[in-house]
Amino acid sequence: MLVAEIVSRMKDLLIQGGLAMPHQLFTSYYQGGFRGRNGWLTFEDDLSQLTALRERVLKDLGAEPASEWELLLSLRHYVHSKMRHDGWRQAEKHDAFYLLDQAEQGLAMRCVEHGTLLTQIYQAFGIPARVLALQMADPTLGLAKGHVLCEAWWNDGDQWVVMDSQWDAHWEYAGRPLSALEAHNLLLSGRVQEMNWVFATAAATENDYTRAGTKSLWAQYFAQIRYGRNMAYLSQPRTKAAALTYLDPRVPPQFQFQGRPQPSVPERDESAVWFDCNGVNIAVEGVTYESSRVTLRLRLEHSAPWFDRFELSGDGERLLVEPGLVDWTITEGEGNFVAGPSNAMGRMGKPTSLGLFYVPAETMAKAQP
Repeated sequence: MLVAEIVSRMKDLLIQGGLAMPHQLFTSYYQGGFRGRNGWLTFEDDLSQLTALRERVLKDLGAEPASEWELLLSLRHYVHSKMRHDGWRQAEKHDAFYLLDQAEQGLAMRCVEHGTLLTQIYQAFGIPARVLALQMADPTLGLAKGHVLCEAWWNDGDQWVVMDSQWDAHWEYAGRPLSALEAHNLLLSGRVQEMNWVFATAAATENDYTRAGTKSLWAQYFAQIRYGRNMAYLSQPRTKAAALTYLDPRVPPQFQFQGRPQPSVPERDESAVWFDCNGVNIAVEGVTYESSRVTLRLRLEHSAPWFDRFELSGDGERLLVEPGLVDWTITEGEGNFVAGPSNAMGRMGKPTSLGLFYVPAETMAKAQP
């Protein structure tokens, strides 16, 4: 049944049933999210460096692709083409400008620098992203037991996706890109062969690392997952303690990464790590009735700090009381309130809608038999 039919049926029942309440106000629909507990993922207050980084990349890249997915792939390829790989060369600073300068001088660097540079460039374009450290189930002994890349929020797909600029590749299942959690679950359930390692060019699939059997080896990196806590930085210093490790109940905890202790905060709640960046919660804090009008005070919250601003549209009058607090006034009938999230770098998220049907007391009185 359509929403309009439901609203009409409810209105008829109210009138026919003689329910002469002072006012009738009920929700006709709501499509919303919830507020996550992820304040550790945020932009720095001064956006000048992110803006400068975006301008620098655009000079090389040219026009920004219209499709968000194409933008993700284009920026990944940009980093891949700029920076060659050397598993032993460690950068002195993990700053995007420094890393680009070094790469343009022909210096190759580790997967760590690849993941860090791609993360910061994604953030400069308003794309939520974080550095992702993967490790095999037995990382205590030996080298090459860990790999670092990037995980970004794909807004149009409503999901996190793993992006690897070292290989200019990502992982897919049934034609859909995977988050680190999805790859992790496929690995633990013995379904690695159902995963596909998708490269930007056909030539990349011919190297030694992607031949038969090697895909299964690389998928083993998804056994354990670790994130930096404050990765949306350029000038801010790195702190070793600012890390979070996802500990799956099915996997014994490991406290070493390629033989080196790495302090972190253990986390077993999947939703605390892979949260929805599109979520906007609309909470009604108060209602004021004025004859044929009703005013609702709405509190707008977002599920991640990347989308901390709101574009408002829909029916009725909207008055921004303070950031995140809106007075919305509608008259008799059905009203539609839409809050579209955006972030400091100008990227828009998907809107949340709230529909209300208002029947004032005067209309209810006239409808009485």
